[in-house]
Amino acid sequence: MGVRLRVSDSDLLEDLLLFLERRGCPARQLGVDLIEAEVPHGIHAEQARMELDLYLCGWKALSGASIVEMAPQGCGTKCPAETPYA
Repeated sequence: MGVRLRVSDSDLLEDLLLFLERRGCPARQLGVDLIEAEVPHGIHAEQARMELDLYLCGWKALSGASIVEMAPQGCGTKCPAETPYA
């Protein structure tokens, strides 16, 4: 399952990519502030999203990031996000 994530501080994007990859979630940069992350071991979409939510909460606590948002699939770098992690 691929999920697009937008980071409010693009300077932290590389850190988020590495954090997710260390946890078995391959991720790739799509734009200045946008990545797509995979949760390959999720049984279904809901479980995969909950697992990714947990990882994002941990990363925010460690990095001091202000906001990470889940962006809708198919959106580019100008697309509004759906779920903020404020």
